[in-house]
Amino acid sequence: MEKIKPDEVLDCLGLFCPIPILKTAAKLKEMKGGKVLEVLTSDSEVEINMPAFCQSSGDEFLGFESLSSEKYRVWVRRRTREKLT
Repeated sequence: MEKIKPDEVLDCLGLFCPIPILKTAAKLKEMKGGKVLEVLTSDSEVEINMPAFCQSSGDEFLGFESLSSEKYRVWVRRRTREKLT
């Protein structure tokens, strides 16, 4: 996997759905468009839940990596303009 350089890192280790998604949504709202957020989590379901969240939010899911059986990392790029409703 190509190395993704995040602009911010969000530590959600020890937290499980829906908390990592909620914290990701809040953090992305603070970030400028085009910036990359790396999320660390213990929730293996993030591989399914984060792409679904990004599809609904308009943000871009960049990838998933399993670091161990209890530690995962995903990257999300903040959308560059407001989502049209």
